[in-house]
Amino acid sequence: MTRSPVPRVALVDDHRLMAQALGLALQEAGYEAVLIHPEADVAAQVQAWRPDVLLLDLDLGQFSGLDVLPEVRTVCPVVVVTAETDAACWGACIVAGAAGVVPKSDPVDAVVAAVGAVLDGRPAVAENDKLAWLRAHEHRTREQERNLAPFRRLTQREEQILAAVLDGQPAAEIARTAVVSEATVRTQIRSVLTKLGVGSQLQAAALAHRVGWAARRSGRRTV
Repeated sequence: MTRSPVPRVALVDDHRLMAQALGLALQEAGYEAVLIHPEADVAAQVQAWRPDVLLLDLDLGQFSGLDVLPEVRTVCPVVVVTAETDAACWGACIVAGAAGVVPKSDPVDAVVAAVGAVLDGRPAVAENDKLAWLRAHEHRTREQERNLAPFRRLTQREEQILAAVLDGQPAAEIARTAVVSEATVRTQIRSVLTKLGVGSQLQAAALAHRVGWAARRSGRRTV
């Protein structure tokens, strides 16, 4: 990889103190650094500024850095800098195209070193570590698929019923909204409970949250 005269590094992190500390460390190491706040259009700003490396946090408030990683990695290499300690999550970052992952518990120098490695065309993470993260991610994915299997037996209408239950709507309100009888809605709720293998709406809601169905329904990425 050919370096520009002054390599440019963009940081996406909603924790300004952390981002500023990283920015100062990068500037001291001879890089040009800019902070991209996640409230803006991250992908558009990365496209416009075209950094040589992007440092990307995962927890960005209303969305996950994983949501934008596949797009921004087409512009430049991405190193994830995160407080997340789960190896399966780190594996998900690698699968999504990250060049490496650095935990926020590591010294700032570790982030600077990862940037230097990427710019020099060297691996940002040891191969053994990357393989371990990928195995953890694969195991997590299989587990999630098993947990979500009962929810795939729901019809579209039953998914709507479960979504309404998660929103706290009583049967009477669901019936009014759908213009059907309350008895029909209660029958549909019983069918949902039977397919999920639970005995109450509270248990159904708890299960939906525990296995990630609720998060997927809301569009929030789970890893």
